[in-house]
Amino acid sequence: MQATRKFDPQPICKPPQAIAPKQTKSIRNAAKRQSMSVLFTPKTQPKIPHCTMEKLAEIFVILAALFNQTVANALFYTTND
Repeated sequence: MQATRKFDPQPICKPPQAIAPKQTKSIRNAAKRQSMSVLFTPKTQPKIPHCTMEKLAEIFVILAALFNQTVANALFYTTND
């Protein structure tokens, strides 16, 4: 004797759903956004103490002054002979 099984319209394990092209694009964009947000999160940026930033600012001001002075000297002492 064979046991007759009733036909089940829904299979036990469903076949993989086909993803629409529009959906794959949105998935790709979401992945890009995720990777970009990982790059620019404050967690990944090193915390620089305020005093260090002030010292750096002073150094840049001194460098700018020296640069301006050398440019001014070069312009002043060059002649158009």
